[in-house]
Amino acid sequence: MTLANGPRAAFPDAPTVRGLKHVHTLTHAAQSGYRAFLVFVVQLPGITSMTIFKARFPELAPAITAAKRRRAVHRHDLPHGAG
Repeated sequence: MTLANGPRAAFPDAPTVRGLKHVHTLTHAAQSGYRAFLVFVVQLPGITSMTIFKARFPELAPAITAAKRRRAVHRHDLPHGAG
C-alpha cells in the first residue's frame, strides 16, 4: 500500500482490474475448499489503519465485501511494528 491520508492507508492508489481479478480468484478458491487470504502490505511509516478507497475503483469494495460474506477472506491485523 502506497497511498495515505495522515495515519490511514488506502488501497488502491489507482484503478486495479488485476486486483479485482485476484479477489475473484481468491473467492473461487475459498469456495472450492482452499484457505484464501487477502493480504495488504503497508509500506509507509506512521500508519495506524487502512481502508478501501472506494472512489478510486468502485468495483473493488463490493467484491471484497462479497468475499468476506462468503468467508473467502478474513481480517487479521498485526500489531504495530509486528512482522
